[in-house]
Amino acid sequence: MDFLLTNNSGRRHKAKISEIQRAAKLDDNLQDAKTDPEKLKILMEELEEHQQAKKDVARASNKVGAMRVTRLLQSFNTDFQELREATNVAGFGFFVRGTFESSIKPTVIGGGPVHEFFQQYFKKDPWEMACLFEAFVTTYNKVGNRKLFHSEKAKATGKTILESLARITGVDNIRMNYPNLRTKISAKYKVKIVGWPADVDVMSPQEITDPAKLDAVYDA
Repeated sequence: MDFLLTNNSGRRHKAKISEIQRAAKLDDNLQDAKTDPEKLKILMEELEEHQQAKKDVARASNKVGAMRVTRLLQSFNTDFQELREATNVAGFGFFVRGTFESSIKPTVIGGGPVHEFFQQYFKKDPWEMACLFEAFVTTYNKVGNRKLFHSEKAKATGKTILESLARITGVDNIRMNYPNLRTKISAKYKVKIVGWPADVDVMSPQEITDPAKLDAVYDA
């Protein structure tokens, strides 16, 4: 088995387990930490800080990328609407994130009887179709034709619900509150969940242990 190691210059190379073991034996701080709980605690705190810093950089990069995509889509939408005014052309497009980790929000761009078309032939509105497309794309890019594991499906379902709630309420940083859904979400923001399976209690998807019930919520 190989691992990727990063040296002080930031360059990475593959290392065997035996190499890692030799490097660990030569590291005085690591060896001291094996017998000194206080030093071990310090090393663990440093590791956590390093990991958090990497996450912060990833979030910032993700946010910048999402903002750029949003600006490009806004520009594209403006061009399309100008074209529509000049030529009466009709059309639509779905633009969704390619990975579960991305913060890019589903976007529907179009003009003409788009809503009527989807209602007549698919019994869904364009936004619902965009969310279905996003679920397909993110799942396909992650696992191909393999089915999502239970934990993966629960996480994806929860994120989709939260993004839909943010879009409907206009509150980007909204947090879902399943235990107090009626008072903290429905009453406060004047919204309700539509299409939740009748035989499944409303709760966080990550708390649904029955695979069949999670499938029902995921497909709703």
